[in-house]
Amino acid sequence: LLGCSRHQNWQVRRLVAELLIRHHLVPPAKLAAFLKDRHETIRSAVITYLAQQRNKQAEEVLLTHLRCLEDTTESDDHIKACYEALGACGSMRALPFLSRMLTGRPLRELVHSAHAAHRHGAATALGRLGLKESRQILRNAATSLFPTIRRAVSSQSSLS
Repeated sequence: LLGCSRHQNWQVRRLVAELLIRHHLVPPAKLAAFLKDRHETIRSAVITYLAQQRNKQAEEVLLTHLRCLEDTTESDDHIKACYEALGACGSMRALPFLSRMLTGRPLRELVHSAHAAHRHGAATALGRLGLKESRQILRNAATSLFPTIRRAVSSQSSLS
């Protein structure tokens, strides 16, 4: 069944993804290839599945995928959806990556506007994690000298 995940017809790939997800036939790591699919419906189904519960494997799949997206021109919606899912399924293991994406390289957005989606996504994920440590990262970022960092945090209500 996994061999069909590379089928030319997107409807076949969608059906395979839905079957694998619905019947829990494979661990989250085996679904990683679907995150790179050309069709948003397939990617969205996998992201939704990964976000269903705190899960170390799902967290690792999303972290790996987001690291690969750091310097790409992937759609902002896809990037943000991945961060939202990471916030739902992640743990303290994601904090170093999320902190780096939120507060690192603040001038990069001047040259590479796609980084703004990562920064906003990281703020969202930190808020969704709901950990004491993630709230502290957001509080610290809210007082940054860089407006791009403060703007990313401003939409988060989890600072208390």
